[in-house]
Amino acid sequence: MMGNPKLVAMGQRTRQAVLSFLLAHGYSTSAILQCVSGLSQSAHWHLLHKLEKEGLILHYDAWIDSDVKIRLYGITILGVHDVTPENRVPNDYRRFEPSKFRLGYMQHHLEIQRFHLWAMRQGLTFHSEKDFYEAHKVEGDKCADGVLEVKGKRIAIEIERTPKSQKRYSEILVNYFRELQNETFHKVWYIMPNEKLKSSIMRLITSIKTIRVKGALSTSALALTPEHWQYFEFLVHPYYELERQQKESKVAKSQNKKQSANQQGVPTCTAQQAK
Repeated sequence: MMGNPKLVAMGQRTRQAVLSFLLAHGYSTSAILQCVSGLSQSAHWHLLHKLEKEGLILHYDAWIDSDVKIRLYGITILGVHDVTPENRVPNDYRRFEPSKFRLGYMQHHLEIQRFHLWAMRQGLTFHSEKDFYEAHKVEGDKCADGVLEVKGKRIAIEIERTPKSQKRYSEILVNYFRELQNETFHKVWYIMPNEKLKSSIMRLITSIKTIRVKGALSTSALALTPEHWQYFEFLVHPYYELERQQKESKVAKSQNKKQSANQQGVPTCTAQQAK
């Protein structure tokens, strides 16, 4: 017995969206994947269980502490082959391998995914590092954590949870100015979790006066001017700003609902009363 064609098609799109997200990032959490699927919690758990049963994903418990763990879901080699578009060759390295998992990199990896979620909600195209560099066949040092497309312009995304040394930033700037000159990117966004870190890293990076640029025969010094810095922006992670706005909106709606109910003489049930 066949189901409703519209519901079947919707289910296929949801399945494809989750697997495509995992193909881009390797692994994720259930909470992030639920934002991708847009399903209710029970329907989302059913989808993950189904995908795991089909061998397309697997779960892995990452222990953050001796008694604290986080469950991750990663794409398998079968999942890679299932979701890779027909115009691309499936790459084995995209599968999630628990033996190669690095706990220290996990939070940074998830922050990139949260930026991807924000881009999706804005209707913007986001490419993971793997997707972008693979598609553009960029060789040598790879800079960006991801690439955002806005009105035909490519913006390199750098997610910074902790500051690097000024020497390391100088090395990264050399790569970015080369890729800006080649028009691989048109701008660079540094994304920080809060205003304080944003201000600190911006001061650290923009205090760099010169960088060493390697030529074919020699190395020369490039003096950085305001014209160079116009290609860089320093921002607070927009995902958290969007979350804050949504929470405030929910609180406001709840307060309005209570106020309306009280005005109409309808009794409201608090969490304490519901126990």
